[in-house]
Amino acid sequence: MSIPQLFATHPLGCENRALAHAVAEAISCAAICTGCADACLAEEDPGRLERCIRLNLDCADICTALSRQAMREPSGRSPRFDALLTLCAETCEECAAECENHAEMHAHCEVCARSCRKCAEACRAVLSNTQDDNAAWTGEEEPDATIVF
Repeated sequence: MSIPQLFATHPLGCENRALAHAVAEAISCAAICTGCADACLAEEDPGRLERCIRLNLDCADICTALSRQAMREPSGRSPRFDALLTLCAETCEECAAECENHAEMHAHCEVCARSCRKCAEACRAVLSNTQDDNAAWTGEEEPDATIVF
């Protein structure tokens, strides 16, 4: 079952596709940020990646909090939830900028930066709450940072 399907079957009847997309991007971003932090720690000199590691872990925690809160508030937005969307977008942008500083040397940072930018964009789409954004995602396509084994 996809996130849009779960929202649609919720007793409160939420069909906010922009929110479903943001949740999917946040879940993906949290996993990728955690993986990037771990990859940074495995690099030859992880001390010079300290800021990147900390931002990765902060971003992962905030993305996780956003996705969990959204699943508990699928049909409405509160000022608290809007603040969380804003915090997630800002943290993802900050993490992306830091990862981009290392992307030429560390491919995992490039992957992480892309995922963070996609998550920030999805959070901002929910905040803007336009009709086009709400119809933009059906859950059929995966978030940009699909993990393939």
